[in-house]
Amino acid sequence: MDSKLTNFSQIPLNFWKDEYQNEWIVGNSNEIATKILIDFQGQILLSGPNFCGKKHIATKIAKLEKCNVFIADCMSDREIVAMYDQITVKNFKAIWVFRDRNFSADVLSRFNMMQKAEIYELTEDMIFPILSQRFANLGFDVRNDFVNFCIFHIPRTYEAVELCVRYLRQINEVSQRKFREFFRQEFR
Repeated sequence: MDSKLTNFSQIPLNFWKDEYQNEWIVGNSNEIATKILIDFQGQILLSGPNFCGKKHIATKIAKLEKCNVFIADCMSDREIVAMYDQITVKNFKAIWVFRDRNFSADVLSRFNMMQKAEIYELTEDMIFPILSQRFANLGFDVRNDFVNFCIFHIPRTYEAVELCVRYLRQINEVSQRKFREFFRQEFR
């Protein structure tokens, strides 16, 4: 038997906690929230603008920390109060994600008891890597000058980045459909 096959060492595994930059772009707008979420205790309230990745990072952290994620905007006030109280009694960890819904005084009092992590509006240092990553996630090999062109023409918001990506995806879908139609007609 080949000695190279019998002598082996364990391959070190890099968990996302150590390498979270590969999954989540950290910059001025979310650096503090990211640090807080990595090692939080109890229940934490995560907030931020539309399309900033609240649910994305919450689910990544929940897998690492073995905790639950609750999307407060999708729950009734009664459900939030009941779940918060149950988690508090059992001393579980939970991430609560919310945007900007009006909550009852009971819910707000519970949210005020939680540690908070907030993602702020998009900053200049993050727009290029986020837009590039979003294009790459769709499988687009986009040149830097195209990304820069997009950046020059869109507002500095997470929502604008998302709309730009959705628009490019729609253009791609239309072009693929047109391409298939062309070949069907030409090669019957």
